[in-house]
Amino acid sequence: MLVICMTTLVACGSDKPTECSHCPELVRVPAGEFMMGSTRAETEEHAVKEEHAVVEWPQHRVSIERDFLIGRYEVTKAQYGAFVEATGRDATECLEYNGERYEPVAGSGWNNPPFEQQDDHPAICVSWDDAAAYTEWLTRQSGKRFRLPSEAEWEYAARAGSTGARHWKPEDGDACAHANVADRNAPRPQFDCADPYPHTAPVSYGIENEFGLVGVLGNVGELVADCGLPDYAEATGTADAVSSGDCTNHVGRGGSWWNDAYYLRSARRYSFSGAYSIVGFRVVQELPQESK
Repeated sequence: MLVICMTTLVACGSDKPTECSHCPELVRVPAGEFMMGSTRAETEEHAVKEEHAVVEWPQHRVSIERDFLIGRYEVTKAQYGAFVEATGRDATECLEYNGERYEPVAGSGWNNPPFEQQDDHPAICVSWDDAAAYTEWLTRQSGKRFRLPSEAEWEYAARAGSTGARHWKPEDGDACAHANVADRNAPRPQFDCADPYPHTAPVSYGIENEFGLVGVLGNVGELVADCGLPDYAEATGTADAVSSGDCTNHVGRGGSWWNDAYYLRSARRYSFSGAYSIVGFRVVQELPQESK
């Protein structure tokens, strides 16, 4: 059974349902409210171009009415591989930046990415459909309801009570201590610090935030459940995923080992389709209605 540490709001002890040996480790996120999106002052401070900043506006209050469980880490290559082995799902060709644009890499996929990965690195080169299929498989395997997080749930969990651009402050140390970022050893250095990983890192790399999540702003960007919308003009203020708008694209959150520094912010959002070497995902498990 899944044991929840109520005092620390993290999964503890036997953190995986016994009927689901490949389920990701989960942490419990308490209900609450937060301001979603960014202010103009934040985007100006981090030199975000206007056309990229507008997708984070207007900042608005969101109510998370129920606790939920979310992956402490991004889904690993090994965890995704167990799903593929069980279901026979085909690999999706990976898109990689060639210096001018993203183009498919022939023969690439989650099991043959454009750079070397270990089993404990995040699953990449997976599309939104691949990630959603993985959560459906976990649901069947575990008897628990798994899905992708909504965009509101993701940002609430990433902020973990913080109101600044990131869940850590400048005085807490350099970015490389907190996440796998585009550091001095990366293909496109953005941060003046260094870690051992030029591409993806083990999902456990970095300092967890106040809710116990690791790597939520780095390593790889993360798919969420919502269809792509250009801004928050029609935001509902709830935790529900948006299922209208441009559903040929879905929202991604957070930055990666490749992205510009301004992607490493809790408010950063974008939409896209396809499978990329800089994007992975983490999962949510819904709690029963009566759970407290």
